[in-house]
Amino acid sequence: MNLMAPTGCVLSSFYARPAGRHCLSLNDPHTDTADISYAQFCQLVQELCGLELAAYKREQTERRIRAYAARKGSTSLQVFWASLTTQPNALQQFLDHLTVNVTYFFRDMERFIELRDAVLPELLGNRQELAAWCAGCANGSEVYSLKMLLHECGAADRVHLLATDIDRTSLARGRRGYYSAQDLHHVPLAYRDAYFLPERKSFQIVPHLRTGIDFHLHDLLCDPYPSRLDLILCRNVFIYLTQSAQHRVFRQMHQALRPGGYLLVGNTERIHGLRLPGFVSPRPHFYRRMR
Repeated sequence: MNLMAPTGCVLSSFYARPAGRHCLSLNDPHTDTADISYAQFCQLVQELCGLELAAYKREQTERRIRAYAARKGSTSLQVFWASLTTQPNALQQFLDHLTVNVTYFFRDMERFIELRDAVLPELLGNRQELAAWCAGCANGSEVYSLKMLLHECGAADRVHLLATDIDRTSLARGRRGYYSAQDLHHVPLAYRDAYFLPERKSFQIVPHLRTGIDFHLHDLLCDPYPSRLDLILCRNVFIYLTQSAQHRVFRQMHQALRPGGYLLVGNTERIHGLRLPGFVSPRPHFYRRMR
């Protein structure tokens, strides 16, 4: 599926992963032994569904996987691998567990104030139409926070928004736009009244705010990136990746931006050990492509 935004931003190749990936069984030569190593397990998962576990920081990722396997009654990675390939829905449940979805509306409010007061006015002053990408969007609260700012400054119709994540369940929730009262804890009262409709015990984003946001399944480590973007929000994703994976993603995001475009990362994130010509940090947590 190819998507072309009206701004000329190419949001291409967000496609369903090909069916029929090679699925290794317990009779595979890789799995003959009494147990398999963590590295072997990562390789098997990647061959099965494309998820590159080896690109995530090993200590915390392995700890989470082994704890989850134990809760499911598996005594080894070998046994756990067998359950993933034989039990209905086991693989999807495992992938949902691995996805980190700690997010909320207007997380790190000071960054959104900078977006509203400095970055967005600059970008909107340079181009009539913009394209923005929320990478690792989780349940959609971040992209909706951005859309509220754009609506507030009268530019909601001038920015095409792409929101992607590796978690299908979170993407579905984002498309529906339903949130609990607790989810709205950090939303300013004026925004809550203007952009949310009460629905029994939950709240739904108003229809005009949901319009113009494309939610897509996307893995930053293996899927093609969009191009000619003016703004990328990728926050609290880099902290889970190894340094080599961080550099790979950072390079591709640099290439995805137009000259003058901005990348916003999380408050605890820094890109160490990599310098790209013409990619500067004009303010904390923001990177800008100069050429």
